[in-house]
Amino acid sequence: MKKRIIIDANIPYIRGAFDNVADVEYLVAKDITHDKAMNADALIVRTRTRCNAELLEGTCVKIVATATIGIDHIDTGYCDAHNIRWTNAPGCNAESVAQWVGSALAVWAEKQGCSLVGKTIGIVGHGHVGMRVERLARRLGMNVLLNDPPKALTNPEKYVDLLTIAKECDVVTFHTPLTKEGEFATYHLANENFFNNIKKEAFIINAARGGIIDENALLSLLPEYAIDCWEGEPETNAELRQRALIATPHIAGYSADGKYNASQQAIAAVAEALDITPCSIEGLPKWDTTDAKEDELCKVLLQNYDIRKDSEALKAEPEKFEWFRSNYPVRRELSFF
Repeated sequence: MKKRIIIDANIPYIRGAFDNVADVEYLVAKDITHDKAMNADALIVRTRTRCNAELLEGTCVKIVATATIGIDHIDTGYCDAHNIRWTNAPGCNAESVAQWVGSALAVWAEKQGCSLVGKTIGIVGHGHVGMRVERLARRLGMNVLLNDPPKALTNPEKYVDLLTIAKECDVVTFHTPLTKEGEFATYHLANENFFNNIKKEAFIINAARGGIIDENALLSLLPEYAIDCWEGEPETNAELRQRALIATPHIAGYSADGKYNASQQAIAAVAEALDITPCSIEGLPKWDTTDAKEDELCKVLLQNYDIRKDSEALKAEPEKFEWFRSNYPVRRELSFF
């Protein structure tokens, strides 16, 4: 008897992987319900599907695979307690987010009429994305300060505290998970105290998770900022959105390359869990390598991906937040990432 797999219909580069070896149903997120999941062996989802007791109780689901880095939408405790395997796609779109940050930096530098060479960037969160952003920042000729308290426990010389980041950096970019409990909770990490200590001309970037930045505190002080992740998504704070240098609908990781990587990780996880062999999905063509020099890199970044178009679209039609995500055009990464 064939295994039954439910797949979010908006996940790209996945159709056909299981169609010949399983009973596959493609559904939009709102239609992935408890009734639909009842006889499913596997779910492949995105962040808009809440994988909790309400969805999973009493079902045949053996694995939940999310084609995303984040797992905020998965009740991992429930899954663990009920022998439901869960997987995500760590690092799948790290280079895509770095590309988004690079384009935002290029827009900021252009507005300021300055070079990024010699500017100091503070990278908060030094995981898959943070390391890619560090590499890009050094390629841009920037000085780099790193903040990652869990990693600082074993390598204190490499990291500085958040107050140092606030006081010394021209740019601060956040790349942490969103956690509300524990010693290293990140909810409202950038709060009133943080913003009271930043440089007047600082540029703040959040392409991590909504809630890492206290949006009310940000509005009260109004440094220059770029936001991709919002508290209360898909709703966005109207004043914050319109005042932003860059405001996008949580698409920083939406390069074609990043989506392809995520789908491949989800396919592999489900195939292993259900002991089935998927069909091969055609890979993406490689983008030509550029040999751009330091002082040309901002121009190359904007030629490759002009983030302003995504920002202008959201500001003009904020009610289409989810539509922009589901209908995002193909964006390719540059190989030097």
